[in-house]
Amino acid sequence: MLAISYVNDLLSTGVTPDNNALVALSKSLAYEGGYSTPDYPLFVDALGVTDIRPVHLFVEPDEYLDKTYPTGNDVEQAKRNDEFIRVIEEPWTTKQFPQWAEAIQNQNEALDSVVQATRLPRYFHPLISGNDDTSESLMDALLPLAHTIRRAARALSVRAMNRLGEIDQSRQRINRLERGHD
Repeated sequence: MLAISYVNDLLSTGVTPDNNALVALSKSLAYEGGYSTPDYPLFVDALGVTDIRPVHLFVEPDEYLDKTYPTGNDVEQAKRNDEFIRVIEEPWTTKQFPQWAEAIQNQNEALDSVVQATRLPRYFHPLISGNDDTSESLMDALLPLAHTIRRAARALSVRAMNRLGEIDQSRQRINRLERGHD
């Protein structure tokens, strides 16, 4: 049996469009322009659906900022890149980074849908060999949504770090109030 077909058969056992988190994720993580790759028909066929109609338009926070608040020069872009590292790796508040908070708030509905999709019992991302179906080698397998899912994970990390920062700030306020300092 050919490698890609074998792996897909093995991993898709018991998976349906209703219990596969990837189908729900596909609807939550559509981007501008949708899925217009040549392998799209093979992908939706392997998922067992006829089409994926996106429910939300997903824009990663740094892309949102680039569109909404373009940087004027390399120094400003370097500052934004440094901010991205901070907001993804450590707790932060809306007051510290209001534009990042806006970017995450803009994506809350899509990110909430991603969280809901993760609660489904199965996850099957079919391997496809491309539009011409000439290779069944695992080395040639395409994973059309792998990058998109990584992007969503980064956005969820940014949102989580913001929520942690807001909780920490609230806890500090409560402590100051209890000591009579606010």
